[in-house]
Amino acid sequence: MALSSCEAEYVAAAAAAACQGVWLSWLIADMMGTKEAPVKLLMDNMSAIALSRNPVHHDRSKHIDTKFHFIRECIEEGKVEVDHVGIAGQLTNIFTKSLGRVKFMELRGALGVVQVQQV
Repeated sequence: MALSSCEAEYVAAAAAAACQGVWLSWLIADMMGTKEAPVKLLMDNMSAIALSRNPVHHDRSKHIDTKFHFIRECIEEGKVEVDHVGIAGQLTNIFTKSLGRVKFMELRGALGVVQVQQV
C-alpha cells in the first residue's frame, strides 16, 4: 500500500507505464526495423516526477522497493521521457470524474472516440 500520492504515482509509473511503454517501443521498432523511440510518460504529480529523475536515495523514498526504481534507469538511458501534465490535460478524467457536457465532448474527441449514427 502506498503511503502517499507521490509514492502511488511513482510506483504506477514504474510498474505499469514505463515497463509496458519500453516493451511496446521495442516491439514496434523490431517489427518496423527501426530504432526504438523514447516513450513519453505524462504524470500529474511533480513530486513523483522529481523522484523519478533524481537518482539520489532519499529518506522519504527508502521504503519503496528497488524494483520500482526501474524508471530511473530508463530515464538515464533515454528510453523514457517524463513530463508534467496539468489537470486540464488529463484525458483519464473522462473515466474517473463527473464532467459537464462540454468537457466530456472535448475529452471524448481527444481520445478519438466518435459518435456512430444508426441509419
